[in-house]
Amino acid sequence: MSENNTNESKVIEIPSSLTVGDLANKLDLDSVDVIKQLMRAGYMLSINQKLEYELASLIAKSFGFDSTQVELEEEEKQIFKSNIDGEEIKAPVVTILGHVDHGKTTLLDTIRKSTVAESEHGGITQKISAYKLKYKDSFVTFLDTPGHEAFSTLRSRGAKVTDIAIIIIAADDGIMPQTDESIQHAKSAGVPIIIVISKIDVPAADIEKVKGQLAERELMVEEWGGEIICVPVSSPKNEGITELLDYILLVAEVNEFKTDTKVSPKAVILESAMDRQQGIVVKALVQEGILKVGDRFVTNTTKGKVRALLNDSGAQIKECFPSTPVDIMGFESLPQSGELLEWVKSEKEAKKLLSKRKSESKKSNNISMNLTHASVEQKEIETINIIVKADLQGSLDAIIESLNSFNKDVINIAVIHSGLGNVNENDIAMSVASDSVVYSFNVGIEQGVLEKNKNVDVVVENYNIIYELIDSVEERILKSQVVEETLIKQGAADIKAVFDFDNKPVAGILINEGKVNSNNRLKIYRNGKEMFFGKIKSLKHYKDDVRELISGQEGGVGVDEFNDFKVGDKIEFFN
Repeated sequence: MSENNTNESKVIEIPSSLTVGDLANKLDLDSVDVIKQLMRAGYMLSINQKLEYELASLIAKSFGFDSTQVELEEEEKQIFKSNIDGEEIKAPVVTILGHVDHGKTTLLDTIRKSTVAESEHGGITQKISAYKLKYKDSFVTFLDTPGHEAFSTLRSRGAKVTDIAIIIIAADDGIMPQTDESIQHAKSAGVPIIIVISKIDVPAADIEKVKGQLAERELMVEEWGGEIICVPVSSPKNEGITELLDYILLVAEVNEFKTDTKVSPKAVILESAMDRQQGIVVKALVQEGILKVGDRFVTNTTKGKVRALLNDSGAQIKECFPSTPVDIMGFESLPQSGELLEWVKSEKEAKKLLSKRKSESKKSNNISMNLTHASVEQKEIETINIIVKADLQGSLDAIIESLNSFNKDVINIAVIHSGLGNVNENDIAMSVASDSVVYSFNVGIEQGVLEKNKNVDVVVENYNIIYELIDSVEERILKSQVVEETLIKQGAADIKAVFDFDNKPVAGILINEGKVNSNNRLKIYRNGKEMFFGKIKSLKHYKDDVRELISGQEGGVGVDEFNDFKVGDKIEFFN
């Protein structure tokens, strides 16, 4: 921007939500500068990810711009919500949000009377799952979203397509980091919130403490004189489930969620995957109209013709109504999660629309290089090259977002290539050429690929649990001696007890400041003297392995290289 710009020219209009790339264009700045400013503010966002007005205005302010909020164009406002002008009552879409391992999938499992949670790797949800269920002659659609910290994008996507948000909070843990984030997603979506307090049957359950934490976040439950519905449940004992379902129907009746089946069908893409037998399979949620086999459609990035529709039980159906999750086959290429599928009358119209949309996004696409690559060009820093393959687009997004969080001033994780499906010959060739490590998530290796390349030095690591993949990358950073020069203190604890676990001493701790993550380093002090510095080996809450403990929680810490824990020792935790 030129120095003689007037103050008036420093005021920009920002819609309620926009991509990072769009904000950079409005500020007339390079997208990398905006991404770096977001990182300084604690947000790891790529150029094509969305941010709300509040955050966008703060970033604009940091560059010297004032902003005013403007309404989205009508077409954009319709993307995530059904036709508000319709007169037909639709089944409510209920999204279950919350922290990892707080019982989201087990709750839905109890409602469905199935065994979903047991089939999840590591017992945690790692994708959006969608089901339409019948209760008291009414239908309810449930979306189960991941609670792990890496899946922020998927939780946000679930909140945007919902009518009612269920925030689930474990009675023993209370509100945790992903709980807070889920509350913000639900508030941003502007939808009714129902609080579910789970695990009320465990010894450390404290329901009133949870209600107090909610009050601190301006969510006052009915029992405390507020308007927020709160339902205590125990999924294993089937307690509170009927009451929860009744409240969902009550909220739906009061709000009268409506749609229009007479208009052209629209659906939101939740997930996309490449199946070996069926080809491209896309999970979507129909918003309005009736999607039928044979319909032609277009999104922002691809087009196609509905070849088959599968309901949430895997059975083929001929048509799909609003508020209904469905697997769609017939896409020419993989769409991006969060895109809008729109009906078109002909292949000619689909080609025309797709060409126009690709042309409009070309400018952003030309600069949509990952921040890691831009950093490499700007300064000489250590680089670890990585290739990522995954089963679902949402999982791939979550992994790359987590890898980007490692990028600091002296570290660069360069994602050379990413994609869906099994590791193939091209991935191995690219790995050899770029000296990259191949990480695969929930996918295999095509037959014969490793045998053909047995004489080349290539590393392929396979994972079914996302945090194990992320931990492996961090271990590789440490082994490469690519470490940050400054330790950042995250929290502190007192050792209250010492006990044996699997024949190894574990320090029983009380977190009295900040938080601790299982990836942290720690320093152990005795009488003010540093006794040990190293890496956490295990972090437990009671007998369960956990990723994080926060101030006020008790837990256990184990390390490989130190066994001389003493009651009264102090521990500090660092990134």
